[in-house]
Amino acid sequence: MVNRVVPLDRLEDETMELARHISQMDPFALRQAKRAVNQTLDIQGFYAAIQSVFDIHQTGHGNALSVTGYPILSRGTLKEQLKSK
Repeated sequence: MVNRVVPLDRLEDETMELARHISQMDPFALRQAKRAVNQTLDIQGFYAAIQSVFDIHQTGHGNALSVTGYPILSRGTLKEQLKSK
């Protein structure tokens, strides 16, 4: 989440100020807030969407490995494989 924008030369100072502020908060309350945000994302299907994308990504690597012998598929590699067949 973005709650403010600062100039680049102030970024480190502002970040440390925010970190100090957060470090003074009750740990239980912070865990509950994080849990609430994560649960809301899960209810919206975020977890399922991430898992789906990861599955598709891994399937791509599996396909590249079976086609080229390498876990990535590049145009050059594919052309070389097709020429050798």
